[in-house]
Amino acid sequence: GARLELMATQFIGRVVKTKNVGENAVKVCVWRFFLHPQVLKYIKKKKAFLAHNGDHQCNEGDLVRIKETSELTNAQQKLSFRVEEILEHAKSYTDPKSGATYYQ
Repeated sequence: GARLELMATQFIGRVVKTKNVGENAVKVCVWRFFLHPQVLKYIKKKKAFLAHNGDHQCNEGDLVRIKETSELTNAQQKLSFRVEEILEHAKSYTDPKSGATYYQ
């Protein structure tokens, strides 16, 4: 219960993909910076996670907080994270000629 809630891993990242990822899922890209021990320069690494998005509120470009969870069914075991909250919505632009929507 409460003890597991405190120890759950959380990340903040951008939603990079909402289509072709699966039902109720989004792909979130998380960047992390760390100091290289020998070169003493900051290195930037990224990793993508699949996260459960049950209410379909996320769009591409949104800044979200994802949290580790174990409350999912067997069919959703690859989704070990869920979208906790949307921190910032992406700015969208609709092209008047093609009608396509782009997120910044």
